[in-house]
Parts: sequence; structure tokens; C-alpha cells
Amino acid sequence: MANVSYHGTGTSAPLTDQVGQGMGLQVGLTEIDFGSGDVKLLDSSGLPKSIGRFVGLHGSDSQGGDVKSIIFKAKVTCTILIDKMALPYENVNQWITFNHLNTSRMQIVRTVTGQNPDVYDFDFQASDDPEYRLTIQNSNQDALSEIVFASISQPIGTYTQNVNIRGAKKIRLALVTGAGTGNVTITAEYFDVASGTWIPFIPKGELWDSIVTGQTLTKEFGDTIAKPATADNSYAYQALPASVTFGYARTTIVNQVGLQSDGGLVSPIGTVLPSGDNILRFKAVVAGGNLIFSLGITKVFN
Repeated sequence: MANVSYHGTGTSAPLTDQVGQGMGLQVGLTEIDFGSGDVKLLDSSGLPKSIGRFVGLHGSDSQGGDVKSIIFKAKVTCTILIDKMALPYENVNQWITFNHLNTSRMQIVRTVTGQNPDVYDFDFQASDDPEYRLTIQNSNQDALSEIVFASISQPIGTYTQNVNIRGAKKIRLALVTGAGTGNVTITAEYFDVASGTWIPFIPKGELWDSIVTGQTLTKEFGDTIAKPATADNSYAYQALPASVTFGYARTTIVNQVGLQSDGGLVSPIGTVLPSGDNILRFKAVVAGGNLIFSLGITKVFN
């Protein structure tokens, strides 16, 4: 029995001396040759460009160049082509298994998402054993934290970072500012496919505007977060209809259920988070001088 494996990364170029790694899934047609160990991206004219390498079955103890089973995972939706079968991959970041195959290659088709960079991690393991499989149990995590902007000194300028919040019911953001002479403004945007532009999702008035040194600030957004009315009790956040997948709206309140006459909290409907792949872009604008700051996000799933 011979097994092969590969990891394609969406954050760096392939290392020429490291077999089994390369670039991640890009827009277009990615072709994997299990016999030779070549991973190539075909351009619009059909010309192949090498984006990675792994030890193929021809370089192992396998007698042939065909695989009988494949295990696959990616951080983006795509379509897998095996023996003229088109198999949609929609459960992002989850393993799927194909058994009892007899093929020497696999192709993966990706369409443009509008994100930058438009390259995503993917992994596969394949074997010439038709019964080969891994027992993989998805973790039941309640939350996942990551750093959006690392705590380093940033000069005056604008910085952006995409964050995948797929499946999160709410998010908690934490901003910490350290030494420096400047200030930072934080906003968030979503990508509108129809117009091909980034549109404000959480403006600076609802996040942070011109925050100076020595601050530790947190905020939450999501469909279970209660929002206070404005000073004149005329506005509050409203959840959008189910047919809308992103954004938030403001509406004039007239005897709305949950709004107390003395100006108390609105019922916990909050902000509807977007769905999809890598949909939020956080923007940090540093002004007035260099500033050390960090922004962290905790995605809450349950």
C-alpha cells in the first residue's frame, strides 16, 4: 500500500525544496497528477503552471499510478472533478472521503470570490488502497479566537485584513493600543459581489474612532446582542429579513415591542452577521504618528 499527501497554502508561495506543499486553491482549474506528484493550475488558454509538488505514486512502492481512495479538505467552496463526475464541495474546512476509485488525476474548479488574495488552503491524502480512510471527528468548539492585526508599531497609513466568520452567530472584538504618538480608527466592510466593491458593515461610529494609546476596548456584534436606543429614543438596530445575508439596518421605532418608554434596551435582535467565505474585511487607519495596536476577534458559534 502506498499513500500520498499534499498541503496547499493560501498565504505563501511553494517552497522548491519541500515536497508535499505548494500554493493553495486559486481561481481556475487545478489539476493533480497522483502518479507524478505534480499540482498545476491551468490558465484560460489551457497552459499549465506548476503550483506545487508531492511524492507521487510512481516515486513510492506502488506498482501503478492510480489511486483508489482520496480524502480532501479545503477552506473554500469548489467543485471536484473525478472521472467525469462533478462533485460540489460546500462543507468548508471539513474532510470528505472517496473510496473505490481508479483514477490517476483529480481536478478542482474554483470561481472568483472577489477576495484578495483569492487563494485558499486545501489538503488531500490519497492511497492505492480502495479501503483506505481516516476516521476524522469534527471538533465541537464553541468559539475560535484569532489575531486580526498583530501588536506591532504601525506608521501612518491604512491597513486591511480579511477574516472568515463563516458559521459564527456573533463576534467579539478586542482593541488594545500601546505606545506611540498616533491614533487608530477601526471599521469593517463586506464584499458586494454585484457591484464588485467593499461596502461598510460596521462603521467607525459603532466600532472605534481615533483611539489613542493605553486603551483596552471590547465590543460584540451578532444576532443575540441587545442594542441601546439613541439618546432621543428614535433609533435602534433591527435584524434584517431572513432573505438578506448581511448588513444591518436602522429604523424609526414606534411603540416597538422591547423598547421601553423610558428609553431602555431594545430586545436582543442585534446585528445580522454575514455568511460566506472570508467575507469581512477589517480596516485600521493610523493617523497622527506611529502607534502600537492589536485587534483580536473571537467567533462564537453556539
